[in-house]
Amino acid sequence: MRTLMTSSILCLLLAVTMSAQGIMPDAEDSTPYSIAHRGCHIDGLVPENSIDGVEMAAKYGFRAIECDVHYTRDSIMILMHDSTINRTCRQKEGYLQIGSPVRYSDLDFESLRRDYVLASDDPSLRSQIPTFEEELLACKQFDIVPLIHSDLPEAYQLAYDMLGDNFIAFDSNYESMQQARRISEGCLILWDPGTRNAYEVIEMLKAIGGRCGVSSMKKELLTSEYVSTLREAGLAVQESIWSSPWEMDGVDRGCNIVLSDFSLFSTSESRAEADIQNIGISGRTLEAGESLYFDWEDMEFGSIEISLELSGSVDIQINGTYDYALSGEGVHRTGGWRFYDKGAEIKVTAKEKTLISHLIVNVLCY
Repeated sequence: MRTLMTSSILCLLLAVTMSAQGIMPDAEDSTPYSIAHRGCHIDGLVPENSIDGVEMAAKYGFRAIECDVHYTRDSIMILMHDSTINRTCRQKEGYLQIGSPVRYSDLDFESLRRDYVLASDDPSLRSQIPTFEEELLACKQFDIVPLIHSDLPEAYQLAYDMLGDNFIAFDSNYESMQQARRISEGCLILWDPGTRNAYEVIEMLKAIGGRCGVSSMKKELLTSEYVSTLREAGLAVQESIWSSPWEMDGVDRGCNIVLSDFSLFSTSESRAEADIQNIGISGRTLEAGESLYFDWEDMEFGSIEISLELSGSVDIQINGTYDYALSGEGVHRTGGWRFYDKGAEIKVTAKEKTLISHLIVNVLCY
């Protein structure tokens, strides 16, 4: 980050880069593969689909970011999720809200760069709308894998020319996924299968060949049986922006890739670069309504991970935002929640008489 880039952060980013966070998903890896949705954006500060979002992904230890790729009127590939720039951009002159809908497909690239900037509360982070090539260069610099959400074969070709097979192609258009495979034999292809059954999906992805998987926002589709059938066939399964508390449910069902706005699963490399503060409790019984509360002082960059073995039922509230209901017997792992410039708060409340065999809370400061 330009205004946040102290010398210590620069050193840490170099360390993260050297630790090869940008490796592709491994079917044998027990840690879910974390992808930052639209880049590692932070509300009000780091814009989505920005160069700064790539840098933040490296900072936190994400392995990949999503890139939404589209054409301007003069056929320049840029990053933008919406069909208009109104939500994520402001007028460059005076930093004013954009009134009438402005579609990038109706404008030349030069006018987009001249007249608009990505929105941020920090004036130094009001950057220009990046080209896809610029985003790929940043991914290469910070060793981040781009997940290319697009049906443009030209986007896959550019990624292949710049990064080789080290990218992920993602779309619901089956023909586009076939084109991606013709361009790259080794990239990972994630296809949104709609409502197709698992066996039809397996046959269709077998026809594409190579490393393939599915991605879906549909919680009702990715049941444990559906996911296990795909995984047993050697396919990857990505849960796509499932909200709390469903995100961990997807992991419990067997999804090995998580595309998320807030969550990450730290790797041994990223943990080695973090200052970890932890609390452990064992053999504690909570009566119904009784709570455990923990808090930490403000930190610039942080994330929270929880591991809990219980017999009973609890509700976990994290930073007053994310609520997870866990019940039954066994070990539950929550993954991590990234946060910026704030403290960490954990509240565990028993919904019935509950035995907590062990509770481990790790707060990672990067």
